[in-house]
Amino acid sequence: PHRAGEQHRRADEDRERDRLFAQSERDREELAELAAELARERDLLSTIMDSTEAQIAYLDAEFNFLRVNDPYCRGAGHAREDLIGRNHFEVFPSDENRALFERARESGETVVVRAKPFTFADQPERGTTYWDWTVMPVKARSGEVEGVVLSLYDVTARARALQARQARLVRARALVEVSKQI
Repeated sequence: PHRAGEQHRRADEDRERDRLFAQSERDREELAELAAELARERDLLSTIMDSTEAQIAYLDAEFNFLRVNDPYCRGAGHAREDLIGRNHFEVFPSDENRALFERARESGETVVVRAKPFTFADQPERGTTYWDWTVMPVKARSGEVEGVVLSLYDVTARARALQARQARLVRARALVEVSKQI
C-alpha cells in the first residue's frame, strides 16, 4: 500500500510538472506574439512619424528627448544620437520656451504657439527662425503627465514674407503722405 501511494504521488507530480511545462510554453508563445505585435506597432509608429513634414519629438516629463523623427533632426540641425537622452533646454536654451513646456506639463493642457521666433544658439547663421508648435502632454493611466509630444512646423519663409510685405506697406504709406505734401 505504501508503495502504491508513492507511485500515485509521483504520477501526480509528473502530471503537475507536465501541466506547468505546457503552461510555460503557452506563456512563452504568447509573450513572443505580444513582442512581435509590439515591434510591428513600433515600426508603424516610426513610419508614420517619418512620413510627415511635421517635426515631432517625444520627451519625458523632465523634457529629455526619448524619440525624434527624421524631419525633427533635419530641422534642428542635429543627429538623432546627439538628441536622444539630452534635455531639450540644454540643446535649445530658452527660459520663455521652458515656461511654456512647464505650463503644458503642470496644467495637463496642450500649449499651441504660432510663428514663435527662435534663434538657434549653436547655429547663429540661421538668424531668427519662426515656428508653429504644439506641446501636448502625454498622461499615464493615473492621469499624471509622463511626457510631452512636441510638434513643430518651420514657418520662417511665411513670417519673413509677411514682414517684408508689412515693410512695403509702411514705405507705401510714407510715400503717400509725402506726395500729399507736394
